[in-house]
Amino acid sequence: MNPARMHDFDGMVGQIYDAAVEPGRWRQVLETLSDFLEGAATKLTFQNARTLHSEANSVRMPPEADLSLRSTTTRPMCSCRASPG
Repeated sequence: MNPARMHDFDGMVGQIYDAAVEPGRWRQVLETLSDFLEGAATKLTFQNARTLHSEANSVRMPPEADLSLRSTTTRPMCSCRASPG
């Protein structure tokens, strides 16, 4: 990775950590990620392992493509479980 691209990557990682603390920043993180990956759309979905409620953030995604992936309570997205303490 060239130095300029590495600098962009480091900045993006910093934005991810900031958004983990301030969820209102996820939209900007997704914009930055989409630019970094030279992509048209980016989506990030979180799911509560206990309640199975999911919440998604997306950018540059056509509304019709985003409809089936809105916030829902559904089956687990993966079978991952955090190990106890």
